[in-house]
Amino acid sequence: MKKIIKITILLVAFSANSQVKFNPAKISKVPTNTSAIAKVLTTKKSTNFNPTVHGFKFANTFQGVDASRRYGGLCGGMVYVALDYFNANKTIPQQTYAPSNRYPLHSYIYRRQAKSAQESNWEKWAELGVNPGGIRNNEFFGWGIEMNRPGDRMNELKNMIDQGKPVPLGLFHSDESERYGYISGGDHQVLAIGYDFGRYKGDKGAFITDFKIFVADPNFPGETMTLVADANAKCFHYTDNDNKIAWLTYFVNTRYEPVTPLTIQELSAKNTIYASFKTGRDDLRGGNDNVAVTVKYADGSKQFFPNVNIGATWVGDYTEIVPLVLNREITSNNQITGFDLECSFGGGFGGDNWDLQEFKATTADQRNIIAITSTSFQRDGFNLVKRFSGGERTLTVKAP
Repeated sequence: MKKIIKITILLVAFSANSQVKFNPAKISKVPTNTSAIAKVLTTKKSTNFNPTVHGFKFANTFQGVDASRRYGGLCGGMVYVALDYFNANKTIPQQTYAPSNRYPLHSYIYRRQAKSAQESNWEKWAELGVNPGGIRNNEFFGWGIEMNRPGDRMNELKNMIDQGKPVPLGLFHSDESERYGYISGGDHQVLAIGYDFGRYKGDKGAFITDFKIFVADPNFPGETMTLVADANAKCFHYTDNDNKIAWLTYFVNTRYEPVTPLTIQELSAKNTIYASFKTGRDDLRGGNDNVAVTVKYADGSKQFFPNVNIGATWVGDYTEIVPLVLNREITSNNQITGFDLECSFGGGFGGDNWDLQEFKATTADQRNIIAITSTSFQRDGFNLVKRFSGGERTLTVKAP
């Protein structure tokens, strides 16, 4: 048995390095006992979830407000929605930009965020939050590296992955990891899509660093990230040298329940352009205070898009992108001469103000720029093109 394992490991090492020379005659007597080889290989298992195929094409850059409280990121919602499409065997929306607040895909992701973080696992987050001065760091970290009992987290992970089921993970922040050279990650949710135990037995003994969890992270679209444990730093971190983000521990969310995914119409590149609004310090309030866009064509006609923020708040220091479906195909930038922006602000006491830092219009690939503003003054540390108010409601942007 020892000889079989030794030869198998050598074969793997050789295949990873094309410069190593070996004599095939020396391995011609390898026994055909496949069950022994299987014991080596089954330490690694993956599901069919492929981040480049089944994950979103945009990163988790969401910013918004919820009950007057600003939030950053909808990682759990993105994980749940990606799983919804995967389990339904439906293609995930292919757009490459984060949907704007209250647009259908955003609303769907937001609803699933609430389900993932609040309804499904609130008590797990709450328990991990009871850690005054870090006195439970050893305990919490230890939960992620043991598999002695059926309910241990490594066993929960293994059971789901072995069934071919990608499973959400909650990652709890670490307050100590920066002392060891890591980037401290905030509370986060990712999708576990595979594991590799290597030589580690889940006993808090030797070879802890062999244990790997492969995840799809909404912050890194299209990539497979690898989580490993550092027993000295008491954290789990990514192996990517440029993104060595670390967390204290994780839990396995076995409470995910699929829903029928939303059908999102894929927009045609021939008649869709994208309007990008970068807000400065003062937000766009929404409600009755909204913004409209008029597209002006070279033939003198115009097309009006009312309330492009759909009554939603656009928070400060953030960019919202909205699609504008035109009434004609655009084969050249010269077909559009410019844009008019108009806000529905009321004046006087209680009227809204909005700091616009940049407006940009692009074609479908978002690299071909049709029009872009130039900053004209500074306010609150932001270079602005316009401060909209009850008395200053319009802005004209000419196409070059």
